[in-house]
Amino acid sequence: MDIKAIAVTGVAYLILLILFIKTGKKRTKSREKRRKIRKGICFFFFVNTLSVAVFIWTGQERPVKDGKLGRDEKGGGSRNETVLATVDGICERVPVQIRVDDQGYTEEEATAILKEVSEELEAKILGSNEKRSYVTTDLDLITSIPGYPVSIQWTLDNYDHMGLDGTLREGIPEEGATVHLRAVLSFEYGQKQMAQKTWETTVTLYPPDLQNPEQVIEALEHLVKEENEKSRDETALSLPDEIAGHAVTWGRDTAISGYQVLGMGGLIFLLLAAWGRQKASEALKIRKNRLLQDYPEILEQFSLLIGAGMTVKSAWYKIVDNYQERKDRCGKRPAYEEMVRTCFEMQGGVPEGESYENFGKRCQTQEYMRLGLLLSQNQRKGTRGITELLSLEAIHAFEDRKARAKRKGEETGTKLLVPMIMMLAVVLVIVIVPAFWSTGI
Repeated sequence: MDIKAIAVTGVAYLILLILFIKTGKKRTKSREKRRKIRKGICFFFFVNTLSVAVFIWTGQERPVKDGKLGRDEKGGGSRNETVLATVDGICERVPVQIRVDDQGYTEEEATAILKEVSEELEAKILGSNEKRSYVTTDLDLITSIPGYPVSIQWTLDNYDHMGLDGTLREGIPEEGATVHLRAVLSFEYGQKQMAQKTWETTVTLYPPDLQNPEQVIEALEHLVKEENEKSRDETALSLPDEIAGHAVTWGRDTAISGYQVLGMGGLIFLLLAAWGRQKASEALKIRKNRLLQDYPEILEQFSLLIGAGMTVKSAWYKIVDNYQERKDRCGKRPAYEEMVRTCFEMQGGVPEGESYENFGKRCQTQEYMRLGLLLSQNQRKGTRGITELLSLEAIHAFEDRKARAKRKGEETGTKLLVPMIMMLAVVLVIVIVPAFWSTGI
């Protein structure tokens, strides 16, 4: 686990600790809000701890067993492996891309080279070398020409210092070594060979400078590629254990990072918070709709009971008693539940007028706030004229209820437009396509 990771996770723990301590102080936050905040803090504490575990796990290198990469079975195809190479005294845990071919059959010899591109072959094979009389890096002995059905077959007069793919081997003398290259260029189309040309040149090889980590990794890749081609019939690919006198150790890098865990944890937290907020919003919307649905019924009951000679308080208790009797059959209704709560307030000593006003505030709708204020004022001024006011309010409530039902029906009709258009498109296809077929279009 590196210093950067320790710093990041340590700062995260410190921030979480400060937030946890601050949320424990009872100030203006409600108990429910503090509970939610502390849940979020505990969630991030878990995510941060998990990221620490991932940092520790990813910091441990997994060595390649016996220095070999297992091959897939015949026909399984090749795969790419990323391993970490550590060269003593030069570089440590440098990622190296390696292609491990499957246990395959002998590949066909390279076919086809065009006669007119033979003059460009020298420039193509030099790679990063400037001239063929001083070659210090691998040659690019290409086996095909892009865009043409061509291939090249190479032969060397000396395989001690360079492979057929142009890879320089170890042990090149300081004074240089001369290698004669011979390429057979063929152009084939299908099963017929149309042209063939022989091209020859001589190159002088010198030892490469392996003090540069990039050149070391490049040389390692070529060594592995050469070994991969030689050992196709074996069950595993042997990785070189030294290069230019330096020991090489191999390991695998882990595919997951602690930073990824932190990022995913934050993203999951935001998604859960958004989902919870959406659920709360939907619950509030459903509650408001149910409150508005019960409003005309509550007003009608008040009008009947008060008109029969009952006081406002007695009518309130009577409506609550009727609700408690049918509650098991009809289920809970938020408006009546708030009325039950108001009864408990009045029984607990809260003034009757204040209880009615609190009832309207808890319902959080203009209709119930107006009802609570109306009952509170009439409780202070007397019940004279309250029956007429409640009847008028009930009439307005029923009109509003009809208007809401009408709007809801219009919204439903609008939502049906999309499936209707889709059905129309299907009908048009059913009608038009046979018509085109019959006319031969």
